[in-house]
Amino acid sequence: MFIVFTLGQILFKRPYVTFLFSCHQNPERSLKYLGKYLGICARCTGILIGIFIMPFITIINFNYLYLLLGLIPLIADGSFQQFTKYKSNNLKRIITGILFGFGMIVFISYYYLVIAKIIIYFI
Repeated sequence: MFIVFTLGQILFKRPYVTFLFSCHQNPERSLKYLGKYLGICARCTGILIGIFIMPFITIINFNYLYLLLGLIPLIADGSFQQFTKYKSNNLKRIITGILFGFGMIVFISYYYLVIAKIIIYFI
């Protein structure tokens, strides 16, 4: 997969992470570090942080269906920003991205668990 993204970076002259997230790379919506903008926007950065933090959260024993509710803030924030004159800031984008990263991992895990149970049932 890394090879495919690297080839995409060479062909299209864009960072390969943007292919994964379809990130717009808008500088006003990206975070600045040492005077330079990151290659992906604040929301995608938050999603990546959420994905990387999720294994440490699995140590805590609670109902992970609550993490699925983390999908809602990003969808609401993005929708309001797209369809109204509301403008979100980078802090909100990072927080909703982190929550979405948590919920996305839980959603994918449950999806594959259900698929595995269906396959085992038919075998």
